[in-house]
Order: sequence, then structure tokens, then C-alpha cells
Amino acid sequence: MINILENFNFWDNSLIKDTVFWLILTGTSLMFRIATNNDPLVFLKDTFRDSIKIAAFLSFILNLTVFAFWLEFIAIPILFFLGGMHAVSKHKKEHEKIGKALEVMGKIASIFLLGYVLRDIFINYQSYLTLQKAKEFFLPILLTLLFSPFLALLNLTIQYEEIANSLKRESKSTTHYYKMLFGALLYFNFNIKGAIRWRNSFVYINLKEELWSSMRNIRLLQIEENTPPQHPELEGWTPIDAKQFLTNKKLHIKDYNSNLGDIWEGKSKNLKLDDSFMAGICSYSIKGNKHVVQQLKLHLTCYDSSRIEDLMRFLGILKDLYFVAIYEDMPYKIKNSILNYKNLNYESSYTNVIIYFNHWKNEKKGYNLYTTITHKNLNQIEKQLGIDS
Repeated sequence: MINILENFNFWDNSLIKDTVFWLILTGTSLMFRIATNNDPLVFLKDTFRDSIKIAAFLSFILNLTVFAFWLEFIAIPILFFLGGMHAVSKHKKEHEKIGKALEVMGKIASIFLLGYVLRDIFINYQSYLTLQKAKEFFLPILLTLLFSPFLALLNLTIQYEEIANSLKRESKSTTHYYKMLFGALLYFNFNIKGAIRWRNSFVYINLKEELWSSMRNIRLLQIEENTPPQHPELEGWTPIDAKQFLTNKKLHIKDYNSNLGDIWEGKSKNLKLDDSFMAGICSYSIKGNKHVVQQLKLHLTCYDSSRIEDLMRFLGILKDLYFVAIYEDMPYKIKNSILNYKNLNYESSYTNVIIYFNHWKNEKKGYNLYTTITHKNLNQIEKQLGIDS
């Protein structure tokens, strides 16, 4: 990258400090991100969106203003350490609070730094209108743009190495293995999720007839999943709405995603029903495809069956969920089933509700209560009725 910029007479030795800053603060972050991403194209898109913002900010703060050497010398390892902590906190839920605290600290520090830089620019504006300052400003942005495609190709290589290992175990012969591997490279290339799904559904296939058709079937399935239904309300709930159905009960779902694309899921954090030691725990989850949520699930873990208050609080949450999801009051049959600790399969015109108790055999006779509201696919029912008639 440096050679490319040097050939265009952009980079010289005066930019060594700025290059080191970029390597520590942005380059390492990109390397960590590529190790946790299984889609090179998504990686490129996210990188261009997020890293360019960071690079532009760093250019503005670190390059347009020269701080004392001792301050920069101390700042580099501290920023590197804090950046690493933030990157780890994004991928480990147990460190989520630390990540949020670091984000708040970063925003506060950014405001003070931005104010300092703007003041310095206002007082010494003539010193900023130079070619050297322009190079310092654009260097992190250009380095990020040049480095990202290399990382995407590296990610692609790593992903296909894992796929190749699986295909090698499943193949009948060396020829069979290479035909499958190069077939996957030619057909899926950057579509890693499609290649992984094809590998997971792999069976011994006729090379002449079924290799390409099996790949084509996966691609057609992906296209179908990415095509929004014309009337999503007939198939379920929109993910945006379903995630927020129980926000007022502190059961908000933040993420709704899928590793491969066929099944999408989201889950709230566990909610303790009160502050006592033996209080029950409630959680809310959703399941469906990319465009439509087809199942709403509410789960209660009760550690002591004598705590009727846990069951009543859970029942109140379920009533709210039923009303916001179906626009009807919850039927008495469902309430009665829960209060009597009985399983139930309740069917209505639009939904199917399952109540299931898993009673424990411990001293306190605790239990798990699973409730599932499944939306009927009314589009499919209408089509079937049309065919029958």
C-alpha cells in the first residue's frame, strides 16, 4: 500500500507517524473484524461505512493538530489497549457494559478534542491550508480503502479452506473433490453463505447431472429469502414490530439475524421478575425468515412453584404480548391452562398457541413454562383454498 502511494508521489517519510497511528488504531481493528466475519462482501460494505468515519475523524483530530511528543507517545498504547477492549466487548455479551462505558468515554473525549482542534484552526487557520495537511488528512482514508480489499480476499481464502476440508472428507475421490471445490468457487465465489449452506446440505451427487443443480437450488432459495412477500401481514409480523412488542416490559430484542439465512432468530435478555433470591426469570424470543417473524416465544423459569406471583407476572406479560400481536384479548382457555399448570394446544383463525410445562422433580418443584404463538401462513392457505375450489 505504501509503495502504491509512494509511486503516486503521495507518501513520504514525513507521513511515518500518521501511518503508525493508522496501523495501531484502524489496521488492527480491521484484522480482528475479518476474523469474525463470514461474508467478504458484507465485510467490505461495513468496513467502508465504519472505518472511513473513524479514519476521517482520526485524520481531523490527530493529523491537523500536532500535540506534544510525550503526549502522543503515551496516547498510542492507551488508545490501542482501549480499542482492543472495545473490539472484544462487541463480540462477548459478558463485556457489553464495558463496551458501552468505553463508547461514552470516547464520545466525551471526542467532544473535548474536537473543540480544541476547532479553536486551534480558528486561531491559526493559515497553517492548515497546506498540501502536507491535506496529505495527512486523506492518508488514513486511502490506507483503509487499499487495505480492505486485501482483507476481504484473505477472508475468502480462509472460508474456502474450511469448506475444502469438509468436501475432502465427503468426496469419493481426489477428482470428485476438485470438481466440487472448483465448482463451488466458480458458482458461489463471494457468496460464502451460499457455499456453506451447499456444503451443509451435501450428499453424494452425480457429478454430471446434479452438481450444478444442487448449487442452483441453494441460490434460488437465497433469492427467494431475499425477496420480500407482497403481503407480509398474511404470513406473520414484521421483525421491526416483533422486536418491540414487549419493550415496555423490559424485554426488548436488539438483534434479529441468522448465520446462514434460512432461519432468523432474536432473543431478549433475561428479565428477573423481582429482586428476591428465588424470583423467576422471563425471556422473549422471535423466529422466522429475513422479512417475516412467524413465531413469538415467551419463556418462564420458575425455581419455586409456591411463588404464584411469578406466574401472575408472567401471565400479565403474555396478555400484553397476545394483544399487541393479534389485536385481541387473550382467550380464557389460555389463561386457565396456565393457572392450572396444564399443557394446551389452542388454535384460532390466525394463530396457533402452544402452552407447555416442564415440571422439575426437585424439592421446590420448579418448572419451565414455554408459550409459543405461531402465525398461520394465510397466503399459503388462500392458495390451497384456490386450488381446492
